[in-house]
Amino acid sequence: APAGITPSCFGLVNAYLGTQQIPANETVVLVEVGHDLLEIAIFEERNLYFARSAPGGGRKFTLALDKVLHCGPAKATEFKHERARLYPEGTPIPSKQELLFQSALKEGAENIAGAIRSSVMFCRTQAKLPKLDYHRVVLSGGGARLNGLREYLEKKLGRPVQILDLAGALDMRKLDAASAKCFEGEVPDMAVALGLAIVDADPAAFHFSLLPEAIVKRQHFWRHTVYGIAAAVVL
Repeated sequence: APAGITPSCFGLVNAYLGTQQIPANETVVLVEVGHDLLEIAIFEERNLYFARSAPGGGRKFTLALDKVLHCGPAKATEFKHERARLYPEGTPIPSKQELLFQSALKEGAENIAGAIRSSVMFCRTQAKLPKLDYHRVVLSGGGARLNGLREYLEKKLGRPVQILDLAGALDMRKLDAASAKCFEGEVPDMAVALGLAIVDADPAAFHFSLLPEAIVKRQHFWRHTVYGIAAAVVL
C-alpha cells in the first residue's frame, strides 16, 4: 500500500529548481506538455502559488494531424516529431499543405495558451493576488518539442518562452543507482519523472505529500489513542 502520494506537478517544480539558476523576484509559469496532460505551476523564486494538472498534452497534436493525414496515430506521431511545424499568427504560410496542418496544430497550441491564462486568473482569485503577473514561461515534456510551438506561444502570450534544459546542472548524487540510470544521456522529456525521483531520494526536497486516509487513521490511533490509553494506565 502507498505510504504517501506526491502530485506529479511537484516533480516538475523540483526538476526546475534542481537544474536552473533561479532569478530573484521573478514569477515563472512552468508547463509540462506530456502525452495526455499538462502540468502547470506558478511560483516566484521558491514560493509556489499554484499547481495543477489539466487535459491537453501532445496527444492533441497527434490526433489533429491524423485527421488530416489519415495515416494512424503512429505515423502521425512520427510526422509531428520530424516534419510538422507550427507558425506564429501573422506569419506567411509557405504552402496550402502547410496551411492544412496549421489548423490542426493550432487547436493543441491554443489549448496550452488557454490553460496558462486560466491558471494565472484562477491563481489571482484563489491566492488573493489580484496583481499577480508572470515574466516568462518554461516548457518541458515531449509535446514541447513540436517545431514552432515555443515561438507560437511567445507571440500569443506576449512573454518569453523557453525550453527547460535538464542536462545543464543535473545532480543525481542523492538518487540510488537504479534511478540514476534512468536519466543517463538526454532527458528532455522526463522533467516530472526526474523531479519525483528527487523527491523520493531527498525528503527535504520541495514537495507536498498526500497521505491515504487509512494511514492517517492508523497514525492518529498510534499517536493519540494508544498513548492516551498508556497514559491512563500509568496514571
